[in-house]
Amino acid sequence: MIAVITGATQGIGKATAAKFAKQGFDLIITARNAKDLAKSKAELEKKYSIKVHSINSDFSRITEVQNFGKFVKSTTKKVDVLVNNVGQYMVGDLFENSTEKFMEQINVNLLSAHALTNH
Repeated sequence: MIAVITGATQGIGKATAAKFAKQGFDLIITARNAKDLAKSKAELEKKYSIKVHSINSDFSRITEVQNFGKFVKSTTKKVDVLVNNVGQYMVGDLFENSTEKFMEQINVNLLSAHALTNH
């Protein structure tokens, strides 16, 4: 069985990856930070004796979401579970942030889930 988990290096994403790994799922994971991603991959494979495929992706960039979707397709023919966990929260007043920052949040929190699910 294969679980695909975004934002898998910290918080809920990391805990979710561990839960699926404990149940024997092989994983395909992604996160922005390549160093943290490599560390999570190694920890999960060692602790749970599963296979973890990983590639770092910045989900504020839709092209990177699409590239992750292609990576998933090249890794497996069937995904049993998809956990769209990646998310971004900006502190402060919505109108204090630039349009660029607002669009980055929309890309991460909304458009990335749509783009990945389409793939």
